[in-house]
Amino acid sequence: MTLWDVIANKVLEKLEASLPGLIQKAVEQYFKDHPIPVPQPTPVPVPEPEPIEYVVADMDTIASRMREAGFHHYKDHALWYALGCAYSGTPWAYDIELIELEKQNYKIHDWFDGEVVKVLSQLKSNPKATAICIVNDGPEKCGFRLGPAIRERLCEFGDRVKMGELFQN
Repeated sequence: MTLWDVIANKVLEKLEASLPGLIQKAVEQYFKDHPIPVPQPTPVPVPEPEPIEYVVADMDTIASRMREAGFHHYKDHALWYALGCAYSGTPWAYDIELIELEKQNYKIHDWFDGEVVKVLSQLKSNPKATAICIVNDGPEKCGFRLGPAIRERLCEFGDRVKMGELFQN
């Protein structure tokens, strides 16, 4: 091996040792001079919520809805009375015909509160939504007991919750 071969080998060794660092620096400098753009998501327009009015208690349908939920009595007015007392916390009048419903006081309350919570969640999710507590009230339908209790439960929404027409004797 000649002196030139020895020198050439030494130079190659030094180049090979520094080559990864040189390549790394060259790559870094290239990307510094030519940055890769970060893709941005295309904004998707969010639709405005629609104004909608929810009816919490349609007194014409309450008795049938209570029967569907498992609360039975042959008189609609007994079911209206049971719901009015259970949900408002009003003491029940003694009536032998109402004993079975009175035994289910908490179940009636919890069932109807679940219905009110459905409206509550809609009011929370849609700032344009409103609610009306009672519609189609009439004689013996006990809207005067139920309506204020519903309104109290939804009080956080203020004027977005209307009482509705309560039957007046």
